[in-house]
Amino acid sequence: MANATMSLIAENARQFSLRDLVAPLFRRKRVLIVSFFCALALYLFVGLVVMPPPYRAHMDMLVKGERFDPVVTAEPTTQLPINSSEVTLEEINSEVELLTSRDVLEKVVYATGMNNQRSILDSIGVTQSENQRVERAIRRLAKGIKAENKPNTNLIDVSYSSPDQEHGGDARAVCHGADFS
Repeated sequence: MANATMSLIAENARQFSLRDLVAPLFRRKRVLIVSFFCALALYLFVGLVVMPPPYRAHMDMLVKGERFDPVVTAEPTTQLPINSSEVTLEEINSEVELLTSRDVLEKVVYATGMNNQRSILDSIGVTQSENQRVERAIRRLAKGIKAENKPNTNLIDVSYSSPDQEHGGDARAVCHGADFS
C-alpha cells in the first residue's frame, strides 16, 4: 500500500509543469494586469519621490606641461618654469591615479572635515578611534569620487557624488575647495 502511494506521488510530481503554475494567472488576466501596474506605480513613486537624488559636484582639471626644477647653487638665481607644450597620455594617466590615491584622499578627508562626521555607530553608542573614522571617510570618498581623462584632451574630469545630504554637502569642497596636490 505504501509503495502504491509513493508511486502515485512520484507520478503526479513528474506530470507537474510550468503550465500548471501559469494557468491560474491567465484565468485572472485583469487581476494580473492591475497588480502589475500597481507594483510599477509604487516602484516609481518610491524611486522618484521618496528617495532623494544624489548630491553631485563636478570639475575639469587642465594638465599643463609646466614644471619648476630648482637648481641648487650657492648663488641666488631666479629660474622660470620650464614650458613644455606637449603632455603625454602617460602623464595625464599618472595625474588621474594621483587624484584617486589614498594619500590625496586622506588630505581631502582632513581638509573637508569628513573624518569628524557622525555615523550610525556613533548614534548607538559605539565609539570609534580617529583612525577608524578616517578610514571610513576615505572609503566613502573613494566610492564617490571618479577621475578620468577626457579623450584627446589635456583635461581630467573629476566628479564626486554622495547619496545623502550630510555627506553631499562636501561634494563641492571635495571637487573645488580641496588641494589635490
